Amino acid sequence: MAVRQELLEARARRALWLRRQAADVVARYAVAWQALKPEIDRLTAQLEADRKAGLTVSATTVRSRTDLRRLLRRIEEEAGEAARQVSAEITEAQISAVMQGTGDANRLMVSALGPPPVPYASWTPAAPSMAALQIAGFTASGAPLGELLAELGPAAAARSREALIRAVILGRNPRETARELRTVLGGNAARALTIARTESLRAYREATRASYAASRDVVNGWAWQATLDGRTCQVCWAMHGSQHPVDESLASHPSCRCALVPVTKGWAALGFPSTLRDTSYLPEPGATVFARLDEVTQRRVLGPGKLAAYQAGTIRLADLVKVTFSPRFGKGRTSRSLRDVLARAA
Repeated sequence: MAVRQELLEARARRALWLRRQAADVVARYAVAWQALKPEIDRLTAQLEADRKAGLTVSATTVRSRTDLRRLLRRIEEEAGEAARQVSAEITEAQISAVMQGTGDANRLMVSALGPPPVPYASWTPAAPSMAALQIAGFTASGAPLGELLAELGPAAAARSREALIRAVILGRNPRETARELRTVLGGNAARALTIARTESLRAYREATRASYAASRDVVNGWAWQATLDGRTCQVCWAMHGSQHPVDESLASHPSCRCALVPVTKGWAALGFPSTLRDTSYLPEPGATVFARLDEVTQRRVLGPGKLAAYQAGTIRLADLVKVTFSPRFGKGRTSRSLRDVLARAA
């Protein structure tokens, strides 16, 4: 079916720019590490020399060192600068995501509507308003995303301080200590990458939804389309195939790869004979597809405890979906624990 092919092509395009974005984020933090490494090496080497000279090297003495405070300021500065550069790149990525989301939405709507019933008949998707597209792709200082990125620098310094004190207490050598500090900065990069990926995909989905909303003459709503591979989570398996109005956002979890498929009314809504074949595409419910999976894959998704309860008929996939709300980012979804599901059932 044409819609399925359009979905595959759109997914391939998203994967391409997400890989490029990931490479850019990693490169930013690699530059930060190269700037910090000489200072980290100097401090850890001096601590090791003091220890070998019989001087007291404890958590208390390390905390009072001027060179430690200087290093922590540098870590905060470098991590903060990397975060600011990532923020600028996210803004650019969101603009691209909005444009791609709009284009993909138009192609999906045309494919779902199907070939025109008579020669020269045509339908063109309406362009979403500029205000809707601006809302779809926002990144600004003071906005939730801007605040989140601004926290990365101080967080990196705080975790580096804890890691260095821990290394001193455990008596680790300079090489091990530097490796642990690099892991801290790597965690900071991973957090930035998750934010970048999540917000770019959110902008893409919101632009898609805005396009559907602008074409209400043909689009009734949208259906939740998950990737349905080994990395798909319990929530997305359960939500796959569910239908939603065009005014509802796809509220999911960080790094969610799911997309919105248009649920079209067909050519009959445009005044053509209602006997025309319906070419719209609705994903098969996730629960139905999941039931056909082999047990190994089901266990990978659910884990042994939930799988046993699922096989016994005690829980359904839908029972695992928990709606959340963040004051910063609004509505989302996460998976319930088995204990929570059983308690609710009881």
